[in-house]
Amino acid sequence: ASNRQDQEDNKVEGVDFARTLTVNELAAAGMLPPKDSDLVVKVDVEGGECSAVGGAMKYLRSVNIVYCAIEFSQERLRQCKDQVRQELFSVLASNGLKPYQAMLNLTTHPTGWQELDVDKWEEWIWRAPGRKRPDKALFDVAWSKTPPMLEGPIVAKIDPKRCK
Repeated sequence: ASNRQDQEDNKVEGVDFARTLTVNELAAAGMLPPKDSDLVVKVDVEGGECSAVGGAMKYLRSVNIVYCAIEFSQERLRQCKDQVRQELFSVLASNGLKPYQAMLNLTTHPTGWQELDVDKWEEWIWRAPGRKRPDKALFDVAWSKTPPMLEGPIVAKIDPKRCK
């Protein structure tokens, strides 16, 4: 056997590679909340957000999403396939959710929320004062029925009574 083959054979799961399952595969196996469940969704997978969401779309269409936070950058939004981005925005809107971005002060602590226009997603950027490369800066978009509440200096909190 070649040295390269020996290296491949000696890879250790959890160290050199990880097995993956899609959300749709987990749902089909009964390992996720059933259809029509109320769900809070957080997507932060280091640049694979659009791919992850695209692989979960069947399941996401089957549940009631009451809140969703997704980490984006303008660069990542542009790389996202139009169909996946449009379908994601449509699924979230069908749950009565609107996108919001935290407004930040000079120390980058949130001071409030600004509703974003889904038809102008090209303008979504991290709005921290003095940021040199806003197109590459990461930011969370909070999808909610009403603007999220601020709790403390940097934590967003949802009032469960406002989810219905």
